Amino acid sequence: MKTNYGAFIDDNAHKTALELWDMQEFFSMQELVPREVFLARGEKAIELFSPESIISLIETRVLFDAPINLNTWVWGGGFSYRGFRPGSYYKTTSYSQHSLANAFDYDVKGYTAEEARQQLIQWKREGKLSYLTGIEEDVNWVNNDYRITNRLDNDGLFLFSA
Repeated sequence: MKTNYGAFIDDNAHKTALELWDMQEFFSMQELVPREVFLARGEKAIELFSPESIISLIETRVLFDAPINLNTWVWGGGFSYRGFRPGSYYKTTSYSQHSLANAFDYDVKGYTAEEARQQLIQWKREGKLSYLTGIEEDVNWVNNDYRITNRLDNDGLFLFSA
């Protein structure tokens, strides 16, 4: 059964990002941070993320109503840096939104990356995902971020290629 986004927003309008995180069943902290960060911080790693990024990630999952895969290292998979990337990940100084815990790379079950991007753009046009500002184009995964920028288009998005 498809989750009703409007009902989700209405039912949770007064909840904090931490309350939403604690009640959701879609993601584990290991999916958002690499092994070394989880071993150092555990569930306290939630403190690395902005409320807007956590709220938007959960809203995105509700809208797609399909599994979203970020880091898979905890299950023996090959992805470890699809959410927060510590400074040690980069060889030089980085201003990546990932290093600010402000971006997520993921795959959505049942969607190609391009289909998922187009769906995100459509939802943004409909007034959903108010915190989403950045979408990377021309990659075979989905990259969302929540940056503050003056480079937004009329839909409130900054579409970019790395």
